[in-house]
Amino acid sequence: MNIFGIYLSAVDIWLLGVCGVLVMALIYHSLTINAQRHNIRSNAATAFRSKFLSVIEGLYPIPVNWPGSIDIEPLLRSKFPQIQSAVEDFKLCLPVRVRKKFIEAWIQYYSATGEAEYQCYTHYMPFISTYNVNGKQVTKDTRDTCKKTFKHNVENLLSFAKQK
Repeated sequence: MNIFGIYLSAVDIWLLGVCGVLVMALIYHSLTINAQRHNIRSNAATAFRSKFLSVIEGLYPIPVNWPGSIDIEPLLRSKFPQIQSAVEDFKLCLPVRVRKKFIEAWIQYYSATGEAEYQCYTHYMPFISTYNVNGKQVTKDTRDTCKKTFKHNVENLLSFAKQK
């Protein structure tokens, strides 16, 4: 057989047909795997959002049950195990390239120091602190920004579990 100036025998045509079928099967398999991964991530994201939001209910998105002054620390410490469980379940469903950023956002949520080993929620407490930097006195007032910081950190975490 002559196709575009190329002479193909019956065996060549048969081999091309087998290759075509194998390529189509590979494409189908790849699309099926991608759809399954998408469904798994979507279900994990929904579960994460649901559990996380139920645990911090009253603090986010509108802080209607925000405790007074420094009482936020024991409250968030008591909720930490539940949230950590949701985080651990969800992070396994994230692609490796995204997982590192998610873990960084998680650490930023529960550790004002940025150290993964320590829970420190001072970034959610209203403080006026004065300290010296290079001989200059600096005053930091977080009374108006502590709730905004909490909201920002929660939204940063939830951004990894976007609903599509």
